Amino acid sequence: MEKSDLPNRHDRDAVTVESLADAVGIAADNEQVFQEASRARQWLEASSDVTTELLGSRDTGRALTLIANRAMMLSVANTAMIVLPSDPELSPSGVTDLRVAVCVGKDADDLLDLMIPVSESTPGAVFADQAPRNVASLVVRPGFVPVPGPGMASPLGPTESTFGVLLVTRMPGSPGFDGDDLTRLSMFAENAALALHLAESQRHRELRVLAERDRVATDLHDHVMQQLFSIGLAMQITRGRPPSPSSDARTGDHIEQLQDVVRQLRRAIFDRRPGPTVRSRLRTSLMQVITMQTAGSPLRTSVQMSGALDGLPSELAEHASAVVREAVGNAVRHAKAAELTVTISVDDDLVVEVVDNGIGNADLAAGRGLRDLQRRADEVTGSFSVGNGHDGGTSLTWTAPLP
Repeated sequence: MEKSDLPNRHDRDAVTVESLADAVGIAADNEQVFQEASRARQWLEASSDVTTELLGSRDTGRALTLIANRAMMLSVANTAMIVLPSDPELSPSGVTDLRVAVCVGKDADDLLDLMIPVSESTPGAVFADQAPRNVASLVVRPGFVPVPGPGMASPLGPTESTFGVLLVTRMPGSPGFDGDDLTRLSMFAENAALALHLAESQRHRELRVLAERDRVATDLHDHVMQQLFSIGLAMQITRGRPPSPSSDARTGDHIEQLQDVVRQLRRAIFDRRPGPTVRSRLRTSLMQVITMQTAGSPLRTSVQMSGALDGLPSELAEHASAVVREAVGNAVRHAKAAELTVTISVDDDLVVEVVDNGIGNADLAAGRGLRDLQRRADEVTGSFSVGNGHDGGTSLTWTAPLP
Protein backbone atom coordinates (compact mmCIF):
# COMPACT_ATOMS: atom_id res chain seq x y z
CA MET A 1 0.00 0.00 0.00
CA GLU A 2 1.39 3.36 -0.92
CA LYS A 3 1.62 6.17 1.60
CA SER A 4 -0.62 8.34 -0.58
CA ASP A 5 -3.53 5.95 0.07
CA LEU A 6 -3.44 6.33 3.89
CA PRO A 7 -5.19 9.74 4.15
CA ASN A 8 -7.98 8.55 1.88
CA ARG A 9 -8.46 5.46 4.01
CA HIS A 10 -8.57 7.50 7.21
CA ASP A 11 -11.17 9.79 5.65
CA ARG A 12 -13.31 6.85 4.66
CA ASP A 13 -13.07 5.38 8.20
CA ALA A 14 -14.07 8.71 9.71
CA VAL A 15 -17.08 8.95 7.43
CA THR A 16 -18.09 5.37 8.36
CA VAL A 17 -17.79 6.10 12.07
CA GLU A 18 -19.85 9.27 11.70
CA SER A 19 -22.50 7.35 9.76
CA LEU A 20 -22.65 4.67 12.43
CA ALA A 21 -22.93 7.32 15.13
CA ASP A 22 -25.77 8.99 13.26
CA ALA A 23 -27.51 5.63 12.83
CA VAL A 24 -27.14 4.86 16.53
CA GLY A 25 -28.50 8.31 17.41
CA ILE A 26 -31.46 7.85 15.07
CA ALA A 27 -32.15 4.41 16.54
CA ALA A 28 -32.03 5.84 20.06
CA ASP A 29 -34.37 8.66 19.07
CA ASN A 30 -36.73 6.21 17.44
CA GLU A 31 -36.69 4.02 20.54
CA GLN A 32 -37.52 7.03 22.71
CA VAL A 33 -40.33 8.04 20.36
CA PHE A 34 -41.63 4.48 20.39
CA GLN A 35 -41.57 4.36 24.20
CA GLU A 36 -43.36 7.72 24.42
CA ALA A 37 -46.00 6.52 21.95
CA SER A 38 -46.39 3.27 23.87
CA ARG A 39 -46.89 5.13 27.16
CA ALA A 40 -49.41 7.47 25.55
CA ARG A 41 -51.30 4.47 24.16
CA GLN A 42 -51.37 2.86 27.61
CA TRP A 43 -52.85 6.02 29.16
CA LEU A 44 -55.48 6.20 26.41
CA GLU A 45 -56.37 2.54 26.94
CA ALA A 46 -56.71 3.21 30.67
CA SER A 47 -59.09 6.12 29.96
CA SER A 48 -61.12 3.86 27.65
CA ASP A 49 -61.33 1.17 30.35
CA VAL A 50 -62.63 3.69 32.88
CA THR A 51 -65.28 4.96 30.45
CA THR A 52 -66.36 1.41 29.64
CA GLU A 53 -66.63 0.54 33.33
CA LEU A 54 -68.70 3.63 34.13
CA LEU A 55 -71.09 3.43 31.21
CA GLY A 56 -71.31 -0.37 31.42
CA SER A 57 -71.67 -1.33 35.08
CA ARG A 58 -72.43 2.26 36.25
CA ASP A 59 -70.69 1.41 39.52
CA THR A 60 -68.94 4.62 40.52
CA GLY A 61 -67.05 2.95 43.38
CA ARG A 62 -65.51 0.34 41.10
CA ALA A 63 -64.69 2.99 38.50
CA LEU A 64 -62.88 5.17 41.07
CA THR A 65 -60.83 2.17 42.21
CA LEU A 66 -59.96 1.41 38.58
CA ILE A 67 -58.88 5.05 38.07
CA ALA A 68 -56.56 4.88 41.09
CA ASN A 69 -55.09 1.50 40.10
CA ARG A 70 -54.34 2.56 36.52
CA ALA A 71 -52.87 5.89 37.61
CA MET A 72 -50.55 4.13 40.09
CA MET A 73 -49.42 1.53 37.55
CA LEU A 74 -48.83 3.88 34.63
CA SER A 75 -47.10 6.51 36.79
CA VAL A 76 -44.84 3.83 38.28
CA ALA A 77 -45.96 5.02 41.71
CA ASN A 78 -46.31 3.18 45.02
CA THR A 79 -49.63 4.65 46.16
CA ALA A 80 -52.62 6.28 44.48
CA MET A 81 -55.54 8.07 46.14
CA ILE A 82 -58.74 9.80 45.17
CA VAL A 83 -59.88 12.44 47.63
CA LEU A 84 -63.40 13.88 47.61
CA PRO A 85 -65.15 16.60 49.64
CA SER A 86 -66.07 15.32 53.09
CA ASP A 87 -69.50 16.92 52.64
CA PRO A 88 -70.66 16.40 49.02
CA GLU A 89 -73.59 18.78 49.51
CA LEU A 90 -71.31 21.81 49.88
CA SER A 91 -70.23 23.97 46.97
CA PRO A 92 -66.49 23.75 46.17
CA SER A 93 -65.87 27.16 47.75
CA GLY A 94 -67.41 25.99 51.03
CA VAL A 95 -65.41 22.75 51.38
CA THR A 96 -62.89 22.81 54.25
CA ASP A 97 -61.96 19.12 54.43
CA LEU A 98 -61.37 16.34 51.94
CA ARG A 99 -61.61 12.60 52.57
CA VAL A 100 -59.54 9.80 51.06
CA ALA A 101 -62.40 7.91 49.40
CA VAL A 102 -60.22 5.46 47.44
CA CYS A 103 -56.67 4.34 48.14
CA VAL A 104 -54.59 1.58 46.53
CA GLY A 105 -50.99 0.46 46.97
CA LYS A 106 -48.65 0.98 49.92
CA ASP A 107 -50.17 2.18 53.23
CA ALA A 108 -53.67 2.01 51.70
CA ASP A 109 -55.26 0.84 54.97
CA ASP A 110 -53.72 3.75 56.92
CA LEU A 111 -54.73 6.35 54.36
CA LEU A 112 -58.28 5.24 53.55
CA ASP A 113 -60.90 7.61 55.04
CA LEU A 114 -58.17 10.01 56.20
CA MET A 115 -59.46 13.57 56.56
CA ILE A 116 -57.31 16.14 54.73
CA PRO A 117 -57.61 19.89 55.40
CA VAL A 118 -57.97 21.98 52.28
CA SER A 119 -55.85 24.81 53.69
CA GLU A 120 -52.74 22.79 54.68
CA SER A 121 -52.24 20.04 52.12
CA THR A 122 -51.13 19.39 48.55
CA PRO A 123 -54.50 17.91 47.47
CA GLY A 124 -56.26 20.80 49.21
CA ALA A 125 -54.27 23.33 47.20
CA VAL A 126 -55.10 21.47 43.97
CA PHE A 127 -58.77 21.32 44.94
CA ALA A 128 -58.81 25.05 45.70
CA ASP A 129 -57.10 26.39 42.57
CA GLN A 130 -57.77 23.41 40.25
CA ALA A 131 -54.17 23.40 39.03
CA PRO A 132 -52.15 20.13 38.88
CA ARG A 133 -48.96 19.91 40.95
CA ASN A 134 -45.71 17.96 40.85
CA VAL A 135 -44.06 18.14 44.29
CA ALA A 136 -40.88 16.73 45.80
CA SER A 137 -42.73 15.84 49.02
CA LEU A 138 -46.48 15.25 49.05
CA VAL A 139 -48.24 16.69 52.10
CA VAL A 140 -51.58 15.12 53.01
CA ARG A 141 -51.81 16.76 56.40
CA PRO A 142 -49.29 18.38 58.77
CA GLY A 143 -47.28 15.83 60.76
CA PHE A 144 -48.69 12.79 58.94
CA VAL A 145 -45.79 10.36 58.39
CA PRO A 146 -46.68 7.63 55.83
CA VAL A 147 -46.53 9.82 52.69
CA PRO A 148 -43.46 12.12 52.63
CA GLY A 149 -42.21 11.02 49.16
CA PRO A 150 -42.49 12.75 45.77
CA GLY A 151 -45.96 12.97 44.32
CA MET A 152 -48.33 14.40 41.75
CA ALA A 153 -51.88 15.69 42.18
CA SER A 154 -54.44 16.57 39.50
CA PRO A 155 -58.04 17.81 39.67
CA LEU A 156 -60.54 15.06 38.97
CA GLY A 157 -63.31 17.14 37.54
CA PRO A 158 -64.29 19.91 35.14
CA THR A 159 -62.72 23.33 35.55
CA GLU A 160 -65.82 25.04 36.91
CA SER A 161 -66.77 22.40 39.48
CA THR A 162 -64.02 20.15 40.79
CA PHE A 163 -65.23 16.66 41.63
CA GLY A 164 -62.13 15.63 43.60
CA VAL A 165 -58.37 15.16 43.32
CA LEU A 166 -56.32 12.24 41.97
CA LEU A 167 -52.97 11.70 43.76
CA VAL A 168 -50.01 9.40 43.11
CA THR A 169 -46.87 9.14 45.26
CA ARG A 170 -43.61 7.24 45.44
CA MET A 171 -41.51 6.02 48.36
CA PRO A 172 -39.22 8.53 50.10
CA GLY A 173 -35.89 8.77 48.28
CA SER A 174 -37.38 7.66 44.96
CA PRO A 175 -36.86 9.72 41.78
CA GLY A 176 -39.43 12.46 41.38
CA PHE A 177 -41.91 12.78 38.53
CA ASP A 178 -41.17 14.91 35.49
CA GLY A 179 -43.30 17.33 33.50
CA ASP A 180 -44.41 14.69 31.00
CA ASP A 181 -45.63 12.49 33.87
CA LEU A 182 -47.76 15.34 35.20
CA THR A 183 -49.18 16.10 31.75
CA ARG A 184 -50.20 12.47 31.21
CA LEU A 185 -51.75 12.21 34.68
CA SER A 186 -53.69 15.44 34.17
CA MET A 187 -55.08 14.31 30.81
CA PHE A 188 -56.05 10.94 32.31
CA ALA A 189 -57.81 12.67 35.23
CA GLU A 190 -59.64 15.00 32.84
CA ASN A 191 -60.87 12.09 30.71
CA ALA A 192 -61.91 10.11 33.79
CA ALA A 193 -63.82 13.11 35.15
CA LEU A 194 -65.66 13.48 31.84
CA ALA A 195 -66.66 9.80 32.01
CA LEU A 196 -67.88 10.29 35.58
CA HIS A 197 -69.94 13.30 34.48
CA LEU A 198 -71.45 11.41 31.53
CA ALA A 199 -72.34 8.44 33.74
CA GLU A 200 -73.97 10.72 36.31
CA SER A 201 -75.95 12.51 33.58
CA GLN A 202 -77.07 9.16 32.20
CA ARG A 203 -78.27 8.05 35.64
CA HIS A 204 -80.22 11.28 36.05
CA ARG A 205 -81.83 10.81 32.63
CA GLU A 206 -82.81 7.26 33.54
CA LEU A 207 -84.32 8.42 36.83
CA ARG A 208 -86.34 11.07 34.97
CA VAL A 209 -87.54 8.45 32.49
CA LEU A 210 -88.56 6.12 35.32
CA ALA A 211 -90.42 8.93 37.08
CA GLU A 212 -92.21 9.84 33.84
CA ARG A 213 -93.16 6.21 33.26
CA ASP A 214 -94.51 5.96 36.78
CA ARG A 215 -96.62 9.08 36.23
CA VAL A 216 -97.92 7.79 32.89
CA ALA A 217 -98.72 4.40 34.46
CA THR A 218 -100.72 6.12 37.21
CA ASP A 219 -102.61 8.30 34.74
CA LEU A 220 -103.24 5.36 32.44
CA HIS A 221 -104.56 3.21 35.29
CA ASP A 222 -106.98 5.90 36.45
CA HIS A 223 -108.12 6.73 32.93
CA VAL A 224 -108.74 3.11 31.90
CA MET A 225 -110.51 2.21 35.14
CA GLN A 226 -112.82 5.19 34.77
CA GLN A 227 -113.66 4.29 31.17
CA LEU A 228 -114.21 0.61 31.92
CA PHE A 229 -116.48 1.46 34.84
CA SER A 230 -118.54 3.84 32.71
CA ILE A 231 -118.87 1.27 29.92
CA GLY A 232 -119.76 -1.45 32.42
CA LEU A 233 -122.41 0.73 34.04
CA ALA A 234 -123.90 1.54 30.64
CA MET A 235 -123.92 -2.14 29.69
CA GLN A 236 -125.79 -3.00 32.91
CA ILE A 237 -128.44 -0.40 32.08
CA THR A 238 -128.73 -1.71 28.52
CA ARG A 239 -129.05 -5.31 29.72
CA GLY A 240 -131.92 -4.31 32.03
CA ARG A 241 -133.99 -3.00 29.15
CA PRO A 242 -136.28 -5.14 26.96
CA PRO A 243 -134.70 -6.46 23.74
CA SER A 244 -135.15 -4.01 20.87
CA PRO A 245 -133.26 -2.66 17.87
CA SER A 246 -132.14 0.31 19.99
CA SER A 247 -130.74 -2.07 22.65
CA ASP A 248 -128.80 -3.91 19.96
CA ALA A 249 -127.43 -0.61 18.70
CA ARG A 250 -126.40 0.41 22.23
CA THR A 251 -124.66 -2.95 22.70
CA GLY A 252 -122.72 -2.29 19.50
CA ASP A 253 -121.74 1.13 20.85
CA HIS A 254 -120.46 -0.48 24.06
CA ILE A 255 -118.34 -2.93 22.07
CA GLU A 256 -116.90 -0.07 20.03
CA GLN A 257 -116.11 1.82 23.23
CA LEU A 258 -114.28 -1.21 24.63
CA GLN A 259 -112.31 -1.51 21.41
CA ASP A 260 -111.42 2.16 21.71
CA VAL A 261 -110.07 1.54 25.24
CA VAL A 262 -107.91 -1.26 23.81
CA ARG A 263 -106.62 1.09 21.11
CA GLN A 264 -105.77 3.71 23.71
CA LEU A 265 -103.85 1.13 25.72
CA ARG A 266 -101.86 0.13 22.67
CA ARG A 267 -101.02 3.75 21.87
CA ALA A 268 -99.97 4.38 25.47
CA ILE A 269 -97.70 1.32 25.48
CA PHE A 270 -96.14 1.59 22.04
CA ASP A 271 -96.23 5.32 21.35
CA ARG A 272 -96.39 7.56 24.41
CA ARG A 273 -95.85 10.80 22.48
CA PRO A 274 -98.85 13.14 22.75
CA GLY A 275 -100.68 13.93 19.56
CA PRO A 276 -100.07 17.32 17.96
CA THR A 277 -103.69 18.49 18.40
CA VAL A 278 -104.10 17.75 22.13
CA ARG A 279 -103.86 21.38 23.23
CA SER A 280 -105.97 22.89 20.46
CA ARG A 281 -108.93 20.55 21.14
CA LEU A 282 -109.04 20.56 24.94
CA ARG A 283 -112.68 21.73 25.09
CA THR A 284 -113.73 18.89 22.80
CA SER A 285 -111.62 16.43 24.77
CA LEU A 286 -113.18 17.47 28.08
CA MET A 287 -116.70 17.15 26.65
CA GLN A 288 -115.84 13.67 25.40
CA VAL A 289 -114.55 12.70 28.85
CA ILE A 290 -117.72 13.95 30.56
CA THR A 291 -119.99 12.33 27.97
CA MET A 292 -118.24 8.99 28.25
CA GLN A 293 -118.28 9.05 32.06
CA THR A 294 -121.98 9.86 32.26
CA ALA A 295 -123.20 7.75 29.31
CA GLY A 296 -126.02 5.47 30.37
CA SER A 297 -126.34 6.97 33.86
CA PRO A 298 -129.54 8.73 35.01
CA LEU A 299 -127.61 11.93 35.83
CA ARG A 300 -128.79 15.22 34.35
CA THR A 301 -125.44 16.81 33.55
CA SER A 302 -124.75 20.51 33.02
CA VAL A 303 -121.38 21.63 31.66
CA GLN A 304 -120.03 25.20 31.63
CA MET A 305 -116.63 26.14 30.17
CA SER A 306 -115.12 29.62 29.96
CA GLY A 307 -111.77 31.22 29.27
CA ALA A 308 -108.83 30.25 27.07
CA LEU A 309 -108.96 26.52 27.72
CA ASP A 310 -107.40 25.64 24.38
CA GLY A 311 -104.38 27.82 25.18
CA LEU A 312 -103.40 25.97 28.36
CA PRO A 313 -99.88 24.46 28.53
CA SER A 314 -99.88 20.74 27.78
CA GLU A 315 -99.11 19.82 31.40
CA LEU A 316 -102.10 21.74 32.76
CA ALA A 317 -104.29 20.38 29.94
CA GLU A 318 -103.39 16.83 30.99
CA HIS A 319 -104.16 17.65 34.61
CA ALA A 320 -107.51 19.19 33.66
CA SER A 321 -108.56 16.07 31.73
CA ALA A 322 -107.49 13.75 34.55
CA VAL A 323 -109.24 15.85 37.23
CA VAL A 324 -112.52 16.02 35.28
CA ARG A 325 -112.37 12.30 34.55
CA GLU A 326 -111.80 11.38 38.20
CA ALA A 327 -114.30 13.86 39.68
CA VAL A 328 -117.14 13.01 37.28
CA GLY A 329 -116.39 9.29 37.62
CA ASN A 330 -116.64 9.55 41.41
CA ALA A 331 -120.01 11.26 41.14
CA VAL A 332 -121.33 8.59 38.76
CA ARG A 333 -120.11 5.71 40.91
CA HIS A 334 -120.73 6.90 44.45
CA ALA A 335 -122.96 9.98 44.66
CA LYS A 336 -126.34 8.39 43.84
CA ALA A 337 -127.22 11.85 42.51
CA ALA A 338 -129.82 13.08 40.05
CA GLU A 339 -127.98 16.22 38.94
CA LEU A 340 -124.35 16.98 38.19
CA THR A 341 -122.79 20.35 37.34
CA VAL A 342 -119.29 20.62 35.88
CA THR A 343 -117.71 24.07 35.64
CA ILE A 344 -114.28 24.61 34.08
CA SER A 345 -112.88 28.13 33.85
CA VAL A 346 -109.59 29.84 32.99
CA ASP A 347 -108.88 33.31 34.33
CA ASP A 348 -106.00 33.95 36.71
CA ASP A 349 -106.20 30.26 37.61
CA LEU A 350 -107.48 27.08 36.07
CA VAL A 351 -110.53 26.09 38.16
CA VAL A 352 -112.45 22.81 37.94
CA GLU A 353 -115.65 22.50 39.99
CA VAL A 354 -117.81 19.39 40.08
CA VAL A 355 -121.00 19.54 42.17
CA ASP A 356 -123.69 16.88 42.62
CA ASN A 357 -126.86 16.62 44.74
CA GLY A 358 -126.23 13.10 45.92
CA ILE A 359 -125.60 11.55 49.34
CA GLY A 360 -122.52 13.65 50.17
CA ASN A 361 -120.08 12.73 52.97
CA ALA A 362 -117.08 12.65 50.62
CA ASP A 363 -113.86 11.82 52.44
CA LEU A 364 -110.55 13.04 50.99
CA ALA A 365 -108.61 10.11 52.42
CA ALA A 366 -111.16 7.50 51.46
CA GLY A 367 -110.03 6.58 47.99
CA ARG A 368 -107.02 6.54 45.73
CA GLY A 369 -108.74 8.77 43.16
CA LEU A 370 -109.21 11.67 45.55
CA ARG A 371 -105.66 11.27 46.84
CA ASP A 372 -104.49 11.48 43.24
CA LEU A 373 -106.35 14.78 42.81
CA GLN A 374 -104.54 16.12 45.86
CA ARG A 375 -101.21 14.93 44.43
CA ARG A 376 -101.92 16.67 41.14
CA ALA A 377 -102.73 19.92 42.94
CA ASP A 378 -99.48 19.68 44.90
CA GLU A 379 -97.47 19.14 41.69
CA VAL A 380 -98.67 22.44 40.21
CA THR A 381 -98.74 24.37 43.54
CA GLY A 382 -102.52 24.53 43.30
CA SER A 383 -105.29 23.57 45.73
CA PHE A 384 -107.89 20.86 46.13
CA SER A 385 -110.92 20.70 48.38
CA VAL A 386 -113.95 18.46 48.65
CA GLY A 387 -116.93 18.83 50.93
CA ASN A 388 -120.71 19.11 51.10
CA GLY A 389 -122.58 21.14 48.50
CA HIS A 390 -125.11 23.92 49.21
CA ASP A 391 -128.08 21.65 48.52
CA GLY A 392 -126.52 18.51 49.95
CA GLY A 393 -124.37 16.24 47.87
CA THR A 394 -120.70 16.86 47.23
CA SER A 395 -118.78 19.89 45.96
CA LEU A 396 -115.27 19.32 44.58
CA THR A 397 -112.94 22.19 43.61
CA TRP A 398 -109.51 21.86 42.04
CA THR A 399 -107.38 24.87 41.08
CA ALA A 400 -103.98 25.49 39.49
CA PRO A 401 -102.23 28.83 38.90
CA LEU A 402 -101.42 29.72 35.31
CA PRO A 403 -97.70 30.02 34.42
